[in-house]
Amino acid sequence: MLKIADHGIVTASVPDTAEQSKCFPDICVLRDGTWLCSFRSGPSKTGSVQQTMLTRSTDNGRTWSPPTAPFVAPPWDGIPGVVHSAAVAPLVDDRLIAVACWIDFSDPSLPWYNPKTEGLLDTRVMLSSSEDAGRTWSPLQFVDVGSFSTMPTPCTGAMLAMPDGRWACHFETNKSYDETGTWKQAAVMTFSEDQGKTWPDQVVVLQDPDDAVYYWDQRPVVLEDGTVLNLFWVYDHQSASYRNIHAARSTDSGRTWSPPWDTQVPGQPAPAVPLSDGRLAMIYVDRSGPCTISARISGDGGRTWPDATASTIYKPTSYAPNINSQSDTSEAWARMDAFAFGLPDTAVTGEGDVLVVYYAGPQADQTDIAWVRLRV
Repeated sequence: MLKIADHGIVTASVPDTAEQSKCFPDICVLRDGTWLCSFRSGPSKTGSVQQTMLTRSTDNGRTWSPPTAPFVAPPWDGIPGVVHSAAVAPLVDDRLIAVACWIDFSDPSLPWYNPKTEGLLDTRVMLSSSEDAGRTWSPLQFVDVGSFSTMPTPCTGAMLAMPDGRWACHFETNKSYDETGTWKQAAVMTFSEDQGKTWPDQVVVLQDPDDAVYYWDQRPVVLEDGTVLNLFWVYDHQSASYRNIHAARSTDSGRTWSPPWDTQVPGQPAPAVPLSDGRLAMIYVDRSGPCTISARISGDGGRTWPDATASTIYKPTSYAPNINSQSDTSEAWARMDAFAFGLPDTAVTGEGDVLVVYYAGPQADQTDIAWVRLRV
């Protein structure tokens, strides 16, 4: 069982300002032990007024630098956009790569999700690099995702360095904003053999052939033996309900994937974290009953996550449970916008502890970024 060894606030909400809503955090531990955290800041959780910020701590979370906004969204075919979120990873020596999500907010009156069609505003994957531990960044560049470039493709996390030396960038497919018909959702990876210059190869990680089950928010991690373990937040479109977290694995650097299996754990996962004893930790948001951010441990490579290993990281003082009561996907999406906590991200500290960041607050438009350090 994982226990809380330390905790704190990365950055707090500033009510009635453009920094009132802070959400969607990502955490990265650099080689020198620095914690680098990105997050989205704005006056509200939804809307076109938002910035993706970076802050760092060199004293294990005790203090944090003033946040900066280093990423400027370039236009796509002349269309202005915003940087919705960014995830950072160290891949080559001290070089950092940020994967950022671009959204077309040229018409601020339009919500990202269209409840009439289930389509999204144009959403694209971008990259930036830093040679100085994240203090300065190269201009954002769009990633060519091949045949998937005709649809919105929100990125789903940080870049991975695969065991075969390729870089892997992951995203999911969505319908265009006004497109009618079936939403053909898929979890996808695109690969580069030249450190991000070109991306010629795309692989569908998971897709339901009946387009009834959506494998949202894939969370892959490369394990010590070279296996890639991927966790998914799973939504059943036909019944408008969430299924348990599912997992899939690849033993050939993402070229092929196993059929998904049910972990028997409800909720929305962060990337699994390898522990020093060879086991795995999973941090996840469970909104199926009393709402929590919790942790579990697997001793069999992610196949099972016993109830006896469960521990609670965060529990809101009040929150309406039972997210499976919505009538359709549009209502489910509206409930997501109303979440006042969640979306944890994970990293490993130099001491081997599990570092978790998440957003939480009294209401969806007033949230802090918090951190927790866990230890067995």
